[in-house]
Amino acid sequence: MMIRSLCSNDKIFIQEILTGTGFFSPLEIATALELIDDFLNNPATTYQIFVSADDINPDTVTGYICYGKNPLSYATYELYWIAVAPGYQKKGVGKALMHFFEERIKEERGINILIETSSKIEYESTRKFYLTLDYKQLSIVENFYAPGDARITYIKVIN
Repeated sequence: MMIRSLCSNDKIFIQEILTGTGFFSPLEIATALELIDDFLNNPATTYQIFVSADDINPDTVTGYICYGKNPLSYATYELYWIAVAPGYQKKGVGKALMHFFEERIKEERGINILIETSSKIEYESTRKFYLTLDYKQLSIVENFYAPGDARITYIKVIN
């Protein structure tokens, strides 16, 4: 697997990944695609987007990650999106993207990484994934996304 910067041809693959996982609502998918457009059309954007690609067919996107430095902080970064194509889940793609992301943050002298996610049952595996990567639960905001759907925030301090 290789990880590279997003290019315009990747957008359709990412849309298929976001739809194919069954995790994301139409509004969430539209928002993710807006961030991709911003990244592709605005060189000064704070968003960074990378994709993982299949070794045999490098044009096949297997996952992606979108993150950025919080513009009001000294060295805090936020993970905005990570998604892996259904056929590549549980094969190390997500971990590879996260390790790549964390190494980039270290290179940029980042200190904190924040991740927000939903408390919905569908996201239980996602929350466990963050915990296995040594992220700590920082807060819960009840009824944030919708009644009964809390925002859970995780943090990792980069050494």
